[in-house]
Amino acid sequence: MRSKLIGSLMAGLALMMAGLAVAQTNTADQAKPEIEAIRARAKTLSAKDNEASESKIDATIKDVDAEAAKEGSNVPDRLAKQLGMTPDALVSEKAKFGTGFGGLMIAHLLLSKEPSASTVTLDDLFKMHEEGMGWGQIAHGMGLKLGGLVSAAKNEGRVATGNGKAASAGPHGAMGSNGASGAMEHGKSAMVPGHMGGGSAVGHGK
Repeated sequence: MRSKLIGSLMAGLALMMAGLAVAQTNTADQAKPEIEAIRARAKTLSAKDNEASESKIDATIKDVDAEAAKEGSNVPDRLAKQLGMTPDALVSEKAKFGTGFGGLMIAHLLLSKEPSASTVTLDDLFKMHEEGMGWGQIAHGMGLKLGGLVSAAKNEGRVATGNGKAASAGPHGAMGSNGASGAMEHGKSAMVPGHMGGGSAVGHGK
C-alpha cells in the first residue's frame, strides 16, 4: 500500500516536472517574438522554392562533411578561422548541437546576417531545424534571399574544403564580414546570383 502511494507520488512529480519544462520552453519562445515571426514567415515559402534551395544547401553541407571526415582534414581549422573562433570551440558546438561542420557553417552563416540588436541565437536556429524546418525555410523566415544563401553557402563551403579563397576578416570573422556575406542582406526571397565568400547576394527585406 505504502509502495503504491510512493509510486503515485513519484509519477505525479514526474508529470509536474515535465509540465514545468514545457511551460519554461513556451515562456522562452514567447519572450522571443522574433522566433515566432521567423516561423510564421517560413510557412509562406512555396514548396517549389523550398525544394530548389534545400537540395543545393544539402549538397554543400554534404561536401563539407565529407571533406571533414577525411583523415587529417583541415576543415575545422579553416571554418573556425572563417568564423573568428578557435577550432576547439567549433568542435564543442558541433558536439552540443549534434550536427556536422556543414550544418554549423550554414547556421553561422544565417546568424552572421542578423542585426546586432537581434536576440536570435545559434540555439534558436538549431531548435527550429530540429523541429523540421529546412535551412532554406529558416532563411526565408529571417527575410533572407534564398538565391544569395545558396551561392553564399557554396562559396563558404569551397573555403572550408580548401577549394576557395577566404575573404578578409570582419568583426565576426571572415564569414561575418561584408566581403564574405555582405550581399546576404534582407530582401525578397527570389533566387538571385551571389557569392558569400567574395560578395554574395542574400539580403533582408519585405
